[in-house]
Amino acid sequence: MHFGFFGSLDGNGYEIQNLTFNNPDDNIGLFGQAQGASLPGVWINNLKLNNVTIQNPGVGAGSLAGMMGCAIISGVDATGVNITSAQNMTGGLIGYTGYETKVLYSKVNGGSSGIITSDNMLPAPQGSGAIGGLIGRVPGSLLEVRRVETNINLSAKGNGIGGLIGHLYGSEANKLKISEVTARGKITAKTGSAAVG
Repeated sequence: MHFGFFGSLDGNGYEIQNLTFNNPDDNIGLFGQAQGASLPGVWINNLKLNNVTIQNPGVGAGSLAGMMGCAIISGVDATGVNITSAQNMTGGLIGYTGYETKVLYSKVNGGSSGIITSDNMLPAPQGSGAIGGLIGRVPGSLLEVRRVETNINLSAKGNGIGGLIGHLYGSEANKLKISEVTARGKITAKTGSAAVG
């Protein structure tokens, strides 16, 4: 599966504006769930999402995708991201990833009022929390994040709250590459939270 949005974002531009979701189902985003069979089963290139609002999602929510696996995400710019009343595995770009995923040259920006909020994180085994500025939950195997910027505020109560990634797990750390990354924004971890960074 290949979703190509090619061209200059400053010129003719390929941009999707004013996405709004108010849905309690799992896997909410422009793509609910996109899983390839092998890398790059899904390739999304040069796409701008402008003003994305997600309210009351279930497990797995992000402006681009609730779940993404065996994918290359390159040159995706999500601005004006606002996710409220999130549950587990919620990220500014992707809720959670499968194996073999690359996020390159991409940005998440909440804008003047953008925020990810959550007071409803579910206990295990439904996902064990995980709220991140970029990705909520990531397996530590065959993941690459390079030249990525996040600038979004987080306000949550739960386990695993991070400006870049909420919960990174797995035993194949030698296959994990994170480089040239900037994470900005205020993190407010409410009483009872754990693993905040």
